[in-house]
Amino acid sequence: MSTPSLTVTHVPERRSFETPDGAHLTYDLTDDRAAFVHTFVPPELRGQGHAAALTRAALAYARTAGWQVVPACSYVQVFLQRNPELAALPLADGRPFVVSL
Repeated sequence: MSTPSLTVTHVPERRSFETPDGAHLTYDLTDDRAAFVHTFVPPELRGQGHAAALTRAALAYARTAGWQVVPACSYVQVFLQRNPELAALPLADGRPFVVSL
């Protein structure tokens, strides 16, 4: 399934990435390590690519910000298993992009 074109907004004060229709991915940030802890999509929108769009946007932001990502959320773990190329490249300073719990 292709991911729909969704507007995903980073809302730092809530430590989340959000879509206008109520889907969100939340994270905890310690120093430069972001644990992606929860992905939520309203039931009526599930199966339409919202979680994938949130995860892609959050990963892109994290890479640009130089954050290491800890995939604490089960959805993010599965997403990275299905898209290993998104985790394979190290950060600009050579640190691994995705680290385990």
